[in-house]
Amino acid sequence: MISAGWGSEILQIEDVSQRTPLLMTPGPTEVGQQVLSALSERPMLHYGERWKAFYASTLELMRELFEAAPDDQIIIVPAPGSVAMEMAVANLAKPGEKIVNLRNGYFGEVFRDCAMGHGIKTVEPEIPYGTPVPIPTVRRLLEEHKDAVAISVVHNETSGGVLNPVQEIGDLAKQYGIPMIVDTISSFGAVRTPTQKWNCAICIGYPSKGLSGVPGATPVAINRKIWDEYARHKSENLGRFMSFAVWDHYIRDWASMGHPFPTTMPTSVIQALAVAAQIALDEGLEARAERHRRVSAKCRRMVREIGLEILPEESVASSTVSAIKLSNPSQDGVRAIMDKEFGITISGGLSLLKGKIIRIGHMGLTATDPCIERTMTALKKCIELQSSKAVKTQVS
Repeated sequence: MISAGWGSEILQIEDVSQRTPLLMTPGPTEVGQQVLSALSERPMLHYGERWKAFYASTLELMRELFEAAPDDQIIIVPAPGSVAMEMAVANLAKPGEKIVNLRNGYFGEVFRDCAMGHGIKTVEPEIPYGTPVPIPTVRRLLEEHKDAVAISVVHNETSGGVLNPVQEIGDLAKQYGIPMIVDTISSFGAVRTPTQKWNCAICIGYPSKGLSGVPGATPVAINRKIWDEYARHKSENLGRFMSFAVWDHYIRDWASMGHPFPTTMPTSVIQALAVAAQIALDEGLEARAERHRRVSAKCRRMVREIGLEILPEESVASSTVSAIKLSNPSQDGVRAIMDKEFGITISGGLSLLKGKIIRIGHMGLTATDPCIERTMTALKKCIELQSSKAVKTQVS
């Protein structure tokens, strides 16, 4: 166990640093024994009085993590985060309408693909991946495209290891009267995600990154005004599962029997989600955020000490993933060496950053000093090993 504290409170965090393979990826991340134990329990029936009480209490845990308003609608979508992203876009915009998508990385591309799949147009800025969305650019796009019906942004763009200024974007969204969709998939449970303060219309969380849970149940927070407006209008292009109107019907008509959702729920996964959420809340939202800030800064410092560079500027670097520049694409081979020789798994670049960076995740249970120290020690040795092999090849 590892001690972590904030003020006078000390919490013991499970030490996973000696696991092999150790998942130092930006998701999925390591899962603790308490969560695994909950997952292995007998599945609960997904309706009835027992489930009704348990599910309602789990929704309140999600509300606390989202820092959502007391009347905001919280749902748990039994699907990956990308489905929840598509659900958000498709409910707020109709085919032929336009959204402003603040793409500055691969996961912004996912928002774009979600929109295009429903015949929704996207307006996007030209932003180098690994840099945050500039607020003047957001203002300009909102001025130029006043017919846009929503704005979408990734809070923590893991593909470039950068944090976007969601509070400032949310302030502009409120000023222009446009609903804001925020993907907090890789920050939820690790970084503060105050949806109410952000003026967020829809916020998408996730279980198996910063929360150190397991995938399969994606929490979503929807502003009450937005829910009441959009859940009253069933759209033909949404089908059944993704329609807010369909979900609203089940919340209104089936909640009394403990079934406020339009499908069977993966009860074991939600049981595990509740445990992971409670662990995070027991640590404290600010204490947890501070731990991630401190450990991520340590990781970036150790990266620089071995002669490598971080992609984003220090002031906007992510607290849950570090994006490390490669001097040439062949350096990406250190990932395979780390996995084979040291039992540590890290990630490569995606989309425009493929072959240009490697990424180290430090989220949830892996945002600890022992995990970072083991990983950075291995990375240093792997780079030295790769360099020595390159020199021998040149000599021969």
